[in-house]
Amino acid sequence: MRFALSICLTVEQGIIQSDFSKETLEICLELLSDPIARSAPNLRLEPALRNRRVRAHAAACLTNYFESAELPSFAAFLDPVIRALLRTFHGGPLYVQEQVVATLCQLLGAFRCRYTEE
Repeated sequence: MRFALSICLTVEQGIIQSDFSKETLEICLELLSDPIARSAPNLRLEPALRNRRVRAHAAACLTNYFESAELPSFAAFLDPVIRALLRTFHGGPLYVQEQVVATLCQLLGAFRCRYTEE
């Protein structure tokens, strides 16, 4: 699921963000806070490691989302997304933290572009 969503956001730039913004952001927020990686029970990894990977992929999905997003499509989710990303940053290893920083940069870039145009 997380891979499919991330690919859709990359391939269909702008369409997902404008037509399915609420659904996409809700899924990403749920995956960022997923306490157990239920989606990968067959992997032979420790549950905590699977959990970190789910969160890293969710942050990467958000990075793809914010590449083509306009502020109105995510304005209502700005606070929850930033809070979830910061929680993920503080609870994750370096590779998760790097992804969170990249996502925050992309988010702030999308946010800044909207206000520099006005």
